Amino acid sequence: MAFTIVPIRCGDIVNHECSCFLYRKNCGSARLHAPCIACLLRSARQTIVVDAGPGPRSRAPQCYTETDAGIDDLLQYGLAREGVDPASVELVILTHLHNDHVGGARLFTNARFHV
Repeated sequence: MAFTIVPIRCGDIVNHECSCFLYRKNCGSARLHAPCIACLLRSARQTIVVDAGPGPRSRAPQCYTETDAGIDDLLQYGLAREGVDPASVELVILTHLHNDHVGGARLFTNARFHV
């Protein structure tokens, strides 16, 4: 079964200390700016989401930037742009349980979850 994979930007981790993301603890003053990405996988028979981003602006305002003005939920917005109703997603795979990967899980009311 062939899948198409579409990355969906769900927010941004902005100005975090690098050592928070690495096993190495001495990163000096290095700071990290990285997008939070979910992946939409689609085949003729199945729709899967890998990771669910940090969630809506009300739960994760620190992950929304000025360029996201007017968007309340980046994951929901990205799915809508791809024509996907979150209720139609059958499977959600969460790679790990950090807040920036699970915050949007509530959208997938009919999905099975695998961690």
